[in-house]
Amino acid sequence: RPAPAGLETVEGSDVADSVLVQFQKMPSDEELSQSQIDGSTTGVEQRNIISGLAEATVPSSQDAVQEPERSEPGTGDEVVQPSSSTGAPATAQPGRLTVAVQPWAEVYVDNRKVGEGSLVDVGQLAVGNHQVVLRNPDFPDVPSAITITPGSNERLAVSLWEHVARITIQVHPWANVNVDGRSVGEVPPEKEVILRPGSHSIRLTHPQLGTWSTTIHVTAGERRTLPYNLSRLLDQSGG
Repeated sequence: RPAPAGLETVEGSDVADSVLVQFQKMPSDEELSQSQIDGSTTGVEQRNIISGLAEATVPSSQDAVQEPERSEPGTGDEVVQPSSSTGAPATAQPGRLTVAVQPWAEVYVDNRKVGEGSLVDVGQLAVGNHQVVLRNPDFPDVPSAITITPGSNERLAVSLWEHVARITIQVHPWANVNVDGRSVGEVPPEKEVILRPGSHSIRLTHPQLGTWSTTIHVTAGERRTLPYNLSRLLDQSGG
């Protein structure tokens, strides 16, 4: 359609789609001066009106090519994982540990004593792996590894008897009994001794009959009774 008189049609060259922008020719300075002489402000007003129209009509190249911001669709129930300033996971909820021991023991967790007895409530432990050691002077130390998971309640049950041998010594008529150089007293009555796995020496001493010695080998968890007739043993050995 032809432009009205006094208007020109210009095709924008920096717009994605061809946009036709219309603007009226601006009055020249001579025309503006003449209008002022005539007492008319039509030319000035016309220039201001046209300038505002051009600014409102012609989009800038930035406005023309800028795409609207896109928002990613969400489910509405995303879970935000807590983290520290370094990006590491937040501290997990600790777990608990209870230790049941037969017959009893001092309980150490990560080289720290936390209690003693046959049932020890260690309390809260951080999530991860821990080293537990059970100590009793009559038994070898028993180490155990325990893994704590968030919010867990772990129970460690250990029988120290499974790690030693239990030997009952009987003597006729009687004798002072020595095991591994340590006196266990006069027998009878019979004596039960706790021995670690391996070899051990036993010596029986009677003030009139004499002394007799032997070596025994025991294994973990073993229970055995050793009946000795000292008179017969000394006769057999020529003692």
